This record gives sequence, C-alpha cells and structure tokens, in this order.
Amino acid sequence: MMVAGFGFRAAATAASLRDALDQAGGPGDLEALAVATDGSDADCVNDLANTLGLRVLAVSADAVRAASTLTQSKVAQRARGTGS
Repeated sequence: MMVAGFGFRAAATAASLRDALDQAGGPGDLEALAVATDGSDADCVNDLANTLGLRVLAVSADAVRAASTLTQSKVAQRARGTGS
C-alpha cells in the first residue's frame, strides 16, 4: 500500500498540502493520506483526500513516535517526538 504522510500547521490548506505532495512526486499510486490522529479531521487533509479520491488514515501518537525518519527536525521532535 502506498501512503503519503503529512504533518502540517493549523493554517495549512488543501492547496499547500497538494503542492507538497506534487513536489514529492505527486499522487501517483497513492491509496491513502496519513496524519496524526489529532489532525485527521482537519479540513485541509479531508479536502485533499476527497479531491484525490483517497482515504485518510489516522496514526496514533505512539505510532508517530515509533516511526523511523530520514531527516531530523528539532521542531518536530519537540512537537511530536519524531524526527520529521
């Protein structure tokens, strides 16, 4: 299963998430968008998912912290306990 995971600020829009997705290679064969549980009801995520015909997967805080990341962000580490 191909999934795109998103972390975003409260001011994010569906257009800004789409731009990030396009810069990462586009929706291609995606089956879902993944976000932390507390962001899974955000309009920007759900609007993008609906536009692309994808489902939204809510990822628990424990799963977010357990994820291995290729990059490290001090902001993400403080906010979510993960590298990026």
